[in-house]
Amino acid sequence: MANPEHLAKLREGVKPWSLWREQNPDVQPDLCKADLRGAELSGANLRKADLREAKLIETNLLKAHLREANLRRANLSEAEVFSATLPGADLREAD
Repeated sequence: MANPEHLAKLREGVKPWSLWREQNPDVQPDLCKADLRGAELSGANLRKADLREAKLIETNLLKAHLREANLRRANLSEAEVFSATLPGADLREAD
């Protein structure tokens, strides 16, 4: 399950999340199994985030930084991923 503190910070919005990531560069966000349906995450720094089995249905991930993120078995149905940075992301069994 997702770390409640990480999930709460992400739900504050992309700007507070980005600031938190800058202040905590060694933290690997745990968003495993998070329900982020319809979230506005355009440009979010999700580098190395654990998004295994996350519900990202209809989520806006335009220009999101997902380098080395774990998206195994994540549901990305109808998610907007145009110009997202995905090198090294694990998308095995993702929908």
